[in-house]
Amino acid sequence: MSGRQQQYSLFGGDYLADVTPLLKAAMSASIKDTDLSIDQTADRMQALAERSGLRINRNAKRLSKETLEKWINPNDTTHIPSLNAIQAFVLALGDPRPLAVLAEACGMHVITEEQARLLKAAEIDAEIARLKAQKKRLGAP
Repeated sequence: MSGRQQQYSLFGGDYLADVTPLLKAAMSASIKDTDLSIDQTADRMQALAERSGLRINRNAKRLSKETLEKWINPNDTTHIPSLNAIQAFVLALGDPRPLAVLAEACGMHVITEEQARLLKAAEIDAEIARLKAQKKRLGAP
């Protein structure tokens, strides 16, 4: 191994960024911006998990307020929510910010269904314009 150090870009590349503090900060912001208490959020998440037949807390049958508080604390590096827990959190609060953190670390974005519909319509419009220009070049009426 050479002694040369490499500087990595925050935007893309073939390495992993530690998204855990950012994910937890996004979850914390989501909690602060909701009208639900920590207890109510944990209850909603638990209800979603039970309806789905999934476990969101690997260490217990029920999600406690204390565990959720650890999951949303950016300074707690030992308690990390599972993927199912993140999904339950996003669905319980209707806030995609935690998913956006993960997507952006991979160079992608999270968009709503309405944004996806508008994007698809814009892509269709661009394709129509491209085909009209192609038709015109062919001299077709």
